[in-house]
Amino acid sequence: MNRLFLRNLVPTLVLLLVLANEADPRMWPANPSQTTDPELSTNTPDKRHRPRSASSSRVQDPPDSLLPVQTSAYPESSLAGGIDAGKAASELPVDRNVEAPGFSAPSVPAIACATPMSLMLHSAFGEERMEALAQAILEHGWQTMTYRDLLPLSQAGECPPERAVIVSIDDLGTDWLRPDFKRMIQAFNEYGLVVVVGVVVHGPQDESIWAYLSQLEALGNEVASHSVDHLNLPLLDAEGLAGQVDGSYDTICLNLGKCPVTLILPFGNIDPEGRILAAANAYSFVVGIPGGHRFAGMPPYYLGRIPPVNESQDQTLASLEASFRHEAGELLAAVEGDD
Repeated sequence: MNRLFLRNLVPTLVLLLVLANEADPRMWPANPSQTTDPELSTNTPDKRHRPRSASSSRVQDPPDSLLPVQTSAYPESSLAGGIDAGKAASELPVDRNVEAPGFSAPSVPAIACATPMSLMLHSAFGEERMEALAQAILEHGWQTMTYRDLLPLSQAGECPPERAVIVSIDDLGTDWLRPDFKRMIQAFNEYGLVVVVGVVVHGPQDESIWAYLSQLEALGNEVASHSVDHLNLPLLDAEGLAGQVDGSYDTICLNLGKCPVTLILPFGNIDPEGRILAAANAYSFVVGIPGGHRFAGMPPYYLGRIPPVNESQDQTLASLEASFRHEAGELLAAVEGDD
């Protein structure tokens, strides 16, 4: 029995009950059209379901830049081995088609901006390189920011600073945390710089790890979703994709006390069809590897990242500048020329 049928049936039932002088208003539901699914804790933010617009379907880079990247190209990932793309992991039943009571989507202007220079790291990068990276960033006069920092700028229709860089570290677990991650993050934070950490939330949740992640957020870092099981999302069906994207979102909301704004894609893979962006409508940013050197239209925005040059962090910064400033400038100039 669908909702439309119930909406049409309720007035008729009410009329019959009144005529029979047997109606008892105390027995009626307060809002017959409201879902009866359990709500998230009231002290966590509501999920955002934005209305889609024509501009939100615009791809940030040419379509060929969104082709999937082979997993084997990024062997640093501590979760790269033994991945079963057929799993569908989330066990959190959430009705994604129903707005929270009293919710209204914020007005977000359509924008076209260069993506902040964005770097992707894993545990193999290590503490020593992390210190060298921090020193290079400061020597070049760059400033670190997070995707959460980028959110209010995009909501105001503003672009990020030209010398901003986002450094993200993938594959932190919430059931067990590799000690290398803590040492890397601490080394970076001690220079007054911030990072984004992508968490994989499968398995039993460790309260001490969530307490640590809360401390990171308090220091200006960002906790982002890296899915539930670190699966290759373009290979999943609709149910499996929703389980990974929504399940991770809900787990972070409940355990961190605030909801994520960023989904970092496992293996960096985005699908050309746009299924992942459509499934990730509770997020503001979806972060992969190919393309994404500018973002435009409406959220969720697709943003790209590049790996480091392990031998030299000055070369890493040069690579960031070449990838995001030169290529993004050409893309934005082409867009302006078409207008």
